[in-house]
Amino acid sequence: IWFDPFPLTALEAQVTGCPAVAFDVGGLREGIRDGETGLVLTDISEEALYQALDSLLSNPNRLALMSKRAIETARPYFTWERVASEITSYCIGQVAKENPSVPLALLSPWADSSDYALYAAAIVDSRDIGSSIILSPHGCTTEHSVPCWSVEDFSSLSQVCRKYNINTLHINIDLESVNLSKLTTALQQLHTQGISLLFTHHKSVGYSTAMEVCYRCFDTIIVHSYSAKLEVIALGVDSASVHVEQPGLKSSKDSIIVAKQQIFEGFGFETSSKLLFIFGELRPEHQLEAVLEAMVILESGGIHSSAIIVTEGDTDNLHAQKYREDLEAVIEAQNFSKRVQFQPRPAQDTLESWFHAADLVMINTPDKSHGSAHVCGMALAAGALVATSTSPLFSPFQGAVWRMTSGYQPGTSAYLLLTQPELRDAIQGRAQTLVQDSPWEAYSAAIYGEITVEENSRDTCSLSEDSTVSIDLQRQLEQAEQYVQEKRYAEAHRLFEALLNQNNKLERAWRGNGATFVAEGNYYEASTCFEQALKIDPHKVKTLCGLGLCHTRLENFRLAKPYLLEALSKDITMESSLIQLLEVSYALGEFDDLIEVLYRFVAEYPASMDMRYCLAGALFKQGNFAAAREMLKEIQIRQPEHEGAQELLNVIQEAQAGTNASRLAATIEKEAQTKDKDSTVLQSAQTTSKAPTSER
Repeated sequence: IWFDPFPLTALEAQVTGCPAVAFDVGGLREGIRDGETGLVLTDISEEALYQALDSLLSNPNRLALMSKRAIETARPYFTWERVASEITSYCIGQVAKENPSVPLALLSPWADSSDYALYAAAIVDSRDIGSSIILSPHGCTTEHSVPCWSVEDFSSLSQVCRKYNINTLHINIDLESVNLSKLTTALQQLHTQGISLLFTHHKSVGYSTAMEVCYRCFDTIIVHSYSAKLEVIALGVDSASVHVEQPGLKSSKDSIIVAKQQIFEGFGFETSSKLLFIFGELRPEHQLEAVLEAMVILESGGIHSSAIIVTEGDTDNLHAQKYREDLEAVIEAQNFSKRVQFQPRPAQDTLESWFHAADLVMINTPDKSHGSAHVCGMALAAGALVATSTSPLFSPFQGAVWRMTSGYQPGTSAYLLLTQPELRDAIQGRAQTLVQDSPWEAYSAAIYGEITVEENSRDTCSLSEDSTVSIDLQRQLEQAEQYVQEKRYAEAHRLFEALLNQNNKLERAWRGNGATFVAEGNYYEASTCFEQALKIDPHKVKTLCGLGLCHTRLENFRLAKPYLLEALSKDITMESSLIQLLEVSYALGEFDDLIEVLYRFVAEYPASMDMRYCLAGALFKQGNFAAAREMLKEIQIRQPEHEGAQELLNVIQEAQAGTNASRLAATIEKEAQTKDKDSTVLQSAQTTSKAPTSER
C-alpha cells in the first residue's frame, strides 16, 4: 500500500500495481478510483487512516483485486506519451480559436493516382471551397491537405480534429491495408470527442473479429449496392446505419479530351480498327487474357481490333512478371504483337481521353478490387461502352454495363456488343441516363447532408423540413437538431422540452425529442414522443417510421406492423421501414402484407435485384414455391452472378421434394384406407348375399 496525502503523487505507485491511500485535500481527485484502485479519505485524521490501512491489510483478496485494477486502469492511461499528446492538443486548442471551424474532414489518400485519392478529389471538387479539409498521409504536402497519418500511425488524428474543430470525419481508406488495431483505437478516441464518423465501404472485406470491432466504430456507413449492405450487416453493424447511395458519375469539372485519331496515332494503331481497353492488375485472377480472347473472336468474324492492357498495382514482383510473360506468349502466338500494348494507368485527363476513344472497355476483375468500380464509373461518365465481370462491385451500374458470364464469355460478349447496334444503344442509353442522374454534387449532398441526428435510422430521424414557423422558432428547432448531430443529447432534450413547454402542439419538437431518444437507444421514451407527434399529425411518414422502429426494437412486433405498413403505403422508398417490416414479418411468421409491399416496390424499382430476392424469400416462406422460383429465375436472367438466387432455388427444390414426398405418403395412406374400406364393404356384401332371403 502506498500512502500519500495528495492523490497526484500516488499515480506512480498505481502504475506499478500498488494500491494507494490518500486524503481528499485537493490534487488530482480522479487519480485514484475510490474503492477500485485505492481509497480516498474525506475524514482527514489518523484514526481514519488507521482504519483504512487496517481494512486493506486484513483483506488480502481485496488488496490483490485493487492491485490488479490499478495496473489495468492506471498503467495504460498515465503514460508520458499521452501526457505529451494532451499537452500538444491543448496548445493546438488555443491556436484553434484563431482557426475557422471546419465541420467536415476527409481522411484519405490524396494527390496520387489511386482510386481512393480520385474518389476524394471528386468529393472535394463537388463541394464549396473551404467547407472541408483533407487529412492526407504523411509526406503529402499539397496546399489543401493536412498530413497527419500513416498506415501504421493514427495517433495525431485527435489533436488535428481539435485544431480544426471538426464535427464529422469521413474515412476513405482501404481498411485491409492499415494497422486495424491502431486505427480502431484512434476512432474510439474520436468518439469520446463527439466526432461523427462516416465510412465509405468500397469493396468486400474478409470477416475477422478485429474488422467487426472497427466497423462498429462508424456512425454511418455508405455502400453502393444492396449486396454490399448485406456484407456490412454481416459484420455486426446495425442495418439502419448502413445507407445505399448511387456513386457519383457525372463531374462538373471540364476535362481536355484528346481527339480519337490522335489516340490511335499515339499508340501506332490503324484508325480503322476497333480499340479495346482492359483494366486490372498483373495477376491471374484479374483475367487480362479476356481481351485477347475477344480479339480472336472478333478476328474470326472479320473485325480488325487493337487492344491496350492497362496495368496497375505492383508490376515488378515475380508473380506479375511471370503472368506478363504468359500473356506476351499468347500475344506472340496469335500474331498480335503490333496490335496489343501494355500501358500503366495514366493521369485522369489522359484516362478520360482513352475512354472517349474506346470502342469497348473491359473490366474482368474480382470482388476485392475497389479500383475496378471506380474505373467503371469514369468510363461510363466518358460515354464508353463497358463490359464487366459478374463481381458485386458493379451492381450499382445495373443495366448500364454488360456483364460477362459463363454463357457470354468475353469473346462472345465483345462480338455481340460490337455487331449489334440495338444492344449497344440499349446499354449506352441506360448509361447516359444513369450518368445524368448521378452528379457528384448530389452524391456529396446525400452522404453529408443526410447524416443527421441518429446513427440507427436516417429515415426516422431526418428532422429538417419545410415548415410554416417563425424565424426564431425555426432557429431554435435547428439548434436542437444540431445538438443531436453533435451527440450533445442532454442539451438537445433540454431545448426540445423547453419548446414543448411553450407550445405542446409542436409536432416537429415531439418528433425531434423522440429521435434524440432513438439516438440514445431509449426506444420506450422515443415511442412516447412519437405517439404525441402522431396525435398532432396522424399522416407524418417519419413519425410512423419512428414508431415502427421503436416497437421493432422493443420486440413489440404486433404493434410495429401497422405503423410500418402505413408508412410504406405513403412512401415505398422509406428504406428503414422496409427493413423493419422484413424483420417483423419473419418474427411473426406472417408474409402476406410483406409480399404485397415488396411487389409494389419491385414494380416501381424493377432494377432492385435485392428486393426481388427478399420477395422470393417471402414467397418461399409463404409456401408459394412456384412464384418464388419464377422470381428467382428472373433475378438470374437480369443478374446471373447473384449467388443467393441459386442457393434459394436449391432450398426450394429440396423443400418441394420433401413436400411432394409427404403428399405421396399421404396419398398412399389414403388409398390404403380406401382399399381397407372397400374390402370391408365387399366382405359385408358377400356375407349378405349368402344369407337367407328373410334375413336379406
